[in-house]
Amino acid sequence: MASNSKVGKQYRRDERMIAGTKIHVGQLQWGLQTIQSWSNAVQAAESVYNPRRKPLYDLYNNIEKDPHLGSITEKRTRAVKVSEWVWDEEIPEDIREKLSGPWLYELFGQIMSKVTKGYTLIYFKQKNDKIITEVVPRQNVNPELGLITKEMYGDTGLAYREGRYPKSIMEVGRQEELGIFSRIGPYVLMKKDNLVFYAYHNQLEGIPMKIYYYEPGNLTQRREIEQQAAVQGAASYLVLPRISSGKSVEVVETNRAGASTSFKDFHGIMNDEMSICVLGQTLTTSNDGVGSNALGRVHQAVEEAVNLEDMMMTEFLVNYEAIPILRAMGYNIPEGSKGHFKRTERMSKKQQAQVFAIVAQYTLIPPEVWYEEFGIDPPTDAELAQWREDLKSVKLKPQPEKIEEDEQEEETEDTPPDPEPQKKKSKSRAEGGLSATLNKLYFSTHLSPRERGTISASYEDNLSRIWTRIMNGIWNGSIKPGDVDQELFELIAGEIFAEVEKGFGASLTTLDEATPDYQLLAELRENVYLFSGFKNEKTLRAASELLVDASGVKRTFNEFALEALKINQEYNINYLFAEYQNAHAQAQMASKWLEIQTDKEVLPYLQVDVVLDERTRHEKWNGITRRVDDPFWDAGGLPPYDWGCRCTVRQLSDSKVTPKKNLPDLKSLLKEEFQFNPGKERTIFPKSHPYYKVSGKEENRAKDLFGLKIPKFPEPKT
Repeated sequence: MASNSKVGKQYRRDERMIAGTKIHVGQLQWGLQTIQSWSNAVQAAESVYNPRRKPLYDLYNNIEKDPHLGSITEKRTRAVKVSEWVWDEEIPEDIREKLSGPWLYELFGQIMSKVTKGYTLIYFKQKNDKIITEVVPRQNVNPELGLITKEMYGDTGLAYREGRYPKSIMEVGRQEELGIFSRIGPYVLMKKDNLVFYAYHNQLEGIPMKIYYYEPGNLTQRREIEQQAAVQGAASYLVLPRISSGKSVEVVETNRAGASTSFKDFHGIMNDEMSICVLGQTLTTSNDGVGSNALGRVHQAVEEAVNLEDMMMTEFLVNYEAIPILRAMGYNIPEGSKGHFKRTERMSKKQQAQVFAIVAQYTLIPPEVWYEEFGIDPPTDAELAQWREDLKSVKLKPQPEKIEEDEQEEETEDTPPDPEPQKKKSKSRAEGGLSATLNKLYFSTHLSPRERGTISASYEDNLSRIWTRIMNGIWNGSIKPGDVDQELFELIAGEIFAEVEKGFGASLTTLDEATPDYQLLAELRENVYLFSGFKNEKTLRAASELLVDASGVKRTFNEFALEALKINQEYNINYLFAEYQNAHAQAQMASKWLEIQTDKEVLPYLQVDVVLDERTRHEKWNGITRRVDDPFWDAGGLPPYDWGCRCTVRQLSDSKVTPKKNLPDLKSLLKEEFQFNPGKERTIFPKSHPYYKVSGKEENRAKDLFGLKIPKFPEPKT
């Protein structure tokens, strides 16, 4: 009887206690998975009316067994788990000791599972005075209803967002998140199929084929030979009548090394796609000796940035989600005390804010958390209302170019009077006055955190100072329509070219002057400065036209400044953001074109590779394949295809060419400024860009770049 009882326990279904409630864990299934089953699973999980995630978790249960996928996901998770964590000194020592146990290491891994599998619930409990955390089985979680269901697919269970349950259950991620496994699924499945066909290929082509000969007309001998051949294993064979050969058996080698290359290449491509999806790059996982040292450093930097984002996300969740649960469990953690990874101590507040903004995309961060994290006193409602009114009515006084200490300022009819008696200038006024302050306010309130994070640290301050000077110059007449500004020209060009070097993967100061890379990058620099010159003329002309209103009456300085700030925002922030994103992509493709030309003898085909996700605009272009020297790549067929485009190309040794009749009409589908090849024309912004269009009377000035001077090249590497 005892034996039968033990056997019965072995086959009892999985039952777990979550917050004192027993649930029956639904079994994840193994079985044949196809691209169609992946598509159906994702659609079921994303359903608006009746979302079902169980089929998707069945898929995850299959694909996570892939060795490469398992390795790279563990690598990303390991970067967080092995990083040193420290608690604030304000936390009592005995509490710090308990909080630093093995549970924290496990919690980091559970939090990181959100990255791969999406929305996650983590249950906290105590056992023998130790903290234990576990992930609530996803197949029993219904985030739309806020339930941990007693039965899989059930609609009754534990309402984990109500009552006492939030004191022991932590939500990680948004409820609609499915994780990156939902995007990786097709690559794993295609890789598995490829391995099956590769094995079949080796069986057919890798084992020598035997040819058996029998005497013509001797059917008995033929049957005996066929019977013997059939029991010789998986090798293929032929049974032929003997005509001239005196042999009874002939062994023919059938191995075709070239035919197996496509299987190996496809296997590598699938692994690379997984690496890009999980780590953001490939060189630190599957370099195979290919790629420059500079490119390797770029890829390493990408991976480190991903790891840093993961750490900041984990810090936020531990400090603002887990600590309140730990307090409810009886741990005396003082209010305001936190923990952090030692690695994040090296970050400046600006860097922390950038990463914090990225974390905010994954989980809702209340406003009070922002204020607490960065030591900012939150404004009252009255202060916010007053600030908005002040911004509307503030009186701005134009600042002279330079005031000598022994020189008094003379008022003219065009100079608005001071709103109050003259006071000693503060440091902030001396460095730019109220107009500079207003410009900074405009920056800080009109840009999203992501946009603010894309410009260099000094750009905002420099632009604010320069634009304040330009506004004063336009208003007092020292800057006239058609004039340009050398300082603004160099600032904009420098910002764009810094992004060109990032996309190119090298810098002029590190390249040998005799190399093709240096020559190409130098020409791209020339083009960026040319583009910036025309942009400079357009920007200042647009600002100058605001000096008078629609009725032809000259605006007050306050009215003019508020309008001119909008021009600054439009041209030097919004447009610039798109321009240097494009500059990065064009430079990346220009560098890639050099490699394509070098390898075209052995890799003569190019194939368009489109990022297929919710942001995709060019899915119909995916898979277009032509030879490297085909004119298609010169007229816009080479990505990027538009502002913010993420498409690229693959170079292949062999492929089926897309027929001409199936190629897109580039002239009708692409903007004119994208109908070119950046590597072949050695340019970032072609002459078809609207900035280059000038009126007839400006053509002569345009030839001389409106009098602007391009700074000297940096000294090349010796």
